[in-house]
Amino acid sequence: MLRNDADGATGQDGLCVPGATTGAGVDLDGSELAVRLYDELRAVARRRMAGERAGHTLEPTALVHEVLLRFEAQDIHWQSEDQFIAYAAQTMRTMLVDHARRRATAKRGDGWSRVTLSGLEDEQAGDPVVVLELEDALCKLEQLSQRRALLVVLRFYGGMTVEQASGVLGVSRRTAQAEWTQARSWLTTELRR
Repeated sequence: MLRNDADGATGQDGLCVPGATTGAGVDLDGSELAVRLYDELRAVARRRMAGERAGHTLEPTALVHEVLLRFEAQDIHWQSEDQFIAYAAQTMRTMLVDHARRRATAKRGDGWSRVTLSGLEDEQAGDPVVVLELEDALCKLEQLSQRRALLVVLRFYGGMTVEQASGVLGVSRRTAQAEWTQARSWLTTELRR
């Protein structure tokens, strides 16, 4: 079940769904959205998992299925497809970070999962970054600007364009582009430390 707050609705897992409500309003059927957006969610998960080591125990399809199972357990009134994908992106982030933490604990760091930050730097530069390092940097960015951190999650984990993310965040495309540039620059600097 979700609870309403100033920015949207927050689920049992603590993730905020921007613009979502627990009451009346536009109410898109979650099951219908899941069927309609299944291929897109799998593509997003496949892109996120592309940089993972060979033999990774978490497959893109399993990741999407787990996301959809979590959605079933909550009473969310979706207002748009972009909102659905945004929440899926946040959920994927949580799941990948949790998975990386379990592996790091089990192997004392030897088995950390790696991903490529293909959108945080120039497209040609795809330096691999440890999932946990990215999560630490995102947590620091959240302290500075929750909206910029969510923008990174929407772009990186959700595969959204700046225009799609601006709609989810309720800001202009120009504002989203400026904040994306600033967030990308800040994260690049933070990850090089």
